[in-house]
Amino acid sequence: MKILQVTPYYSPSFAYGGPPRVVQGLSEELVRLGHEVTVYATDSLDSSRRINIGELSGNQDGVSVRYFRNLCNKLAYNQRVFISQPLNRALKEDISDFDIIHLHEYRTFLSVYVMRECLRHKKPYVICAHGSLLPFFQKKLLKNAFDLFWGRKVLERASAYIAVSKAEADQYVKMKMDGSKIKVIYNGFDFKPFEKLPEVGSFRRKHLLGDSPFILFVGRVNKIKGIDFLLEAFARARSEIADLKLIMTGTDDGYLREVFGMVEKFSLNDNFRFIGQLTEVEKLEALVDSNLFAYPSRYEVFGLAPVEALACSIPAIISKNSGLAEILKGIDYGLIIEPGNTDEISKMIINIIKEPFIYKKMAAKALGVLKRTISFEQIARQTETLYGKVLA
Repeated sequence: MKILQVTPYYSPSFAYGGPPRVVQGLSEELVRLGHEVTVYATDSLDSSRRINIGELSGNQDGVSVRYFRNLCNKLAYNQRVFISQPLNRALKEDISDFDIIHLHEYRTFLSVYVMRECLRHKKPYVICAHGSLLPFFQKKLLKNAFDLFWGRKVLERASAYIAVSKAEADQYVKMKMDGSKIKVIYNGFDFKPFEKLPEVGSFRRKHLLGDSPFILFVGRVNKIKGIDFLLEAFARARSEIADLKLIMTGTDDGYLREVFGMVEKFSLNDNFRFIGQLTEVEKLEALVDSNLFAYPSRYEVFGLAPVEALACSIPAIISKNSGLAEILKGIDYGLIIEPGNTDEISKMIINIIKEPFIYKKMAAKALGVLKRTISFEQIARQTETLYGKVLA
């Protein structure tokens, strides 16, 4: 098959979270299965930088990648408004060359471009919303306006819907989409980089942490991630474990000022550090040195960051409304919390610090399940089967 993946962001735009990694891993694995894969993405790298189109466009591990200039980088990062006329023109010129188009993200103008050209050239497209379906939390008015003018048409004309969790499948149904066209395919994960982990202790030495136990958070600093719940629970746990620390890494997604306000409110200045975005090596160093990973999101359609922690055999506290929790609840994974239950989170933190071996074994069991469930090889084969059904 000749497959076109259309996504707002692709490697190395990891400031946007999990989707760039998911699209990259899926594309590379589809190539290994014998397909021709092309990726169209915008050049947004993060809030202030762009990808060097001339340097990175081309063959990347067998995938033909083309980056296109987006209209405004700050608008793209801060508001998730991706407008790229060069990408639109490329679709008009090239879309007839592909058998099937896989659209990533829903509420972007790229999805409108894809819909129009697929209808014009009678090409099928499948859509994976990556958690962007229902108008949660922010910018509800704008999201509803998008749905009214373009969004519902984009969904209704898709040949199939990929949901990365059963919860997201329910969201397609709530959007009144045809249930027979919904397929649950979990986000894929590349376990290979975790086969050889960094030496234990390097992150602690670099950041002068000594032997103090610390909780790690990695991700976008956004209210949706439940960081306020984590800070309140951390403050309670610290009253019992005085030298406990919370290390937060990632990119500010408009919530960092509130985070520092809560740190001040709970008198956590001596026990809290925000380090910012880490390199891949630095992130692995932080993970292997941490005592536990906490990700108490209000809403998380899947949740790849806790998978990284589990791949390092680090216990991860996760929210029950995440796709990851759907997989792990089958083995009675004991670190699934109700969003907002700060008392439950603080008790879990204390228990993990005091009885690490029990929770290390729990993490190892969870990792075994994940390796059997969400490796990119399995996810790519499921996606390949879906493409085949659509084309048939």
